Amino acid sequence: NHHLASLVFEGNRCGNEGATHIASALRTNRGLMMLNLLNQKGSRFGDSTLAAFTGAFDSNITLLKIIWRLESRQSFRLNKLLVRNNEIDRRIASGRDYSDLLPEGVAPLAPALVTRRSTASSFISPRAHLLQRTSSADGADKAAPPPPSSGAAIASAGVSVRERVAARQE
Repeated sequence: NHHLASLVFEGNRCGNEGATHIASALRTNRGLMMLNLLNQKGSRFGDSTLAAFTGAFDSNITLLKIIWRLESRQSFRLNKLLVRNNEIDRRIASGRDYSDLLPEGVAPLAPALVTRRSTASSFISPRAHLLQRTSSADGADKAAPPPPSSGAAIASAGVSVRERVAARQE
């Protein structure tokens, strides 16, 4: 699937085995940019899940952000790969060559996929699922404040999508 840009599995029961299956699917996925696996009831993601995800990044150059609680002292490995993917995304957005960042054997993104990604990135926000609209007494719509942070570790790299979109519009 190259059309799905954001996937939210927040609040499910996706354990290590389920997360490993997701990582396996990410090996061939060239569309997903944000994955949310936060608040998995009764599950903790550890080193086995981390290994599956770092393996997925041997061929995945599109995933920019993973929101989850990862209990591993080796999480810096995944952050390094997310930084790489975010740098690829920045170079694509600015029209610069990114072939030097590609993992061995991975082909550059097709032009149609690059166009689709730039459109999708304008709709993806790391906290999009937390934003709500409320109406004030005078009838004006305003954004509700986000809920307090759960304190979970969030693996992300580079600037937020919102910041990249703002920079592209300038």
